Amino acid sequence: SCLILPPGDVVSELVDLVDRHCTAASVETPVPRLMLARADAKTELTPNMYYPLFCVVARGRKRIVIADEELIYDESSYLVASTDMPVSGH
Repeated sequence: SCLILPPGDVVSELVDLVDRHCTAASVETPVPRLMLARADAKTELTPNMYYPLFCVVARGRKRIVIADEELIYDESSYLVASTDMPVSGH
C-alpha cells in the first residue's frame, strides 16, 4: 500500500525532526514500539524480520526483498507490514 505525501514543508519538517532526535543508527523513543533509525551511507543487504510496522523514509530510499519480489520506497511513499515477514533490506 502506498500513499503519496505532500512535498515541501511537511517532508522538510520530518527530516529536521529525525536529524535532531536520531543521533545514532537507531534510537528508541518514549513512545512504546516507536523507533527512529538512520543510515548515512548505503548499507549492505541484510536479512531481517519485519513485525507489523509502519515505516516512513524521511530522506533517501530503502530497498527490501521479500522472497523474489523487490520493493523500493522513499520519502514520497511508505511501507505497511500487517504480519510478520522475513525480508532482506538496505
